[in-house]
Amino acid sequence: MSQISRDKDSLLSPAKMTQIRQIWREAVMAAALVVIIGVRPLAHDRHVWEPLQETAARRCYIGATDHFADWSRGDPGKWKHLAETWTDVDLVFEEVRRVGVGSG
Repeated sequence: MSQISRDKDSLLSPAKMTQIRQIWREAVMAAALVVIIGVRPLAHDRHVWEPLQETAARRCYIGATDHFADWSRGDPGKWKHLAETWTDVDLVFEEVRRVGVGSG
């Protein structure tokens, strides 16, 4: 969904990259809960950030604390840092139950 490097041409066709990004946007906008796992945010990846800023979904992050600070910048009240590592996966399930994802 992101370029390997901002300064290099995409290995995939630009049309396919646009399609993948649109699918991401639609999924994030329709979600009740979005969990980002171990991804370091990059400010220039607006195609990732903008849907996350616009969605009404609850947003959670599993990964490094300093990366979480970057993810939640600008809207910290809508983000929750679940854990540093995936070993605390049960926290994700608690969030799913809390939000009621898949309950109807």
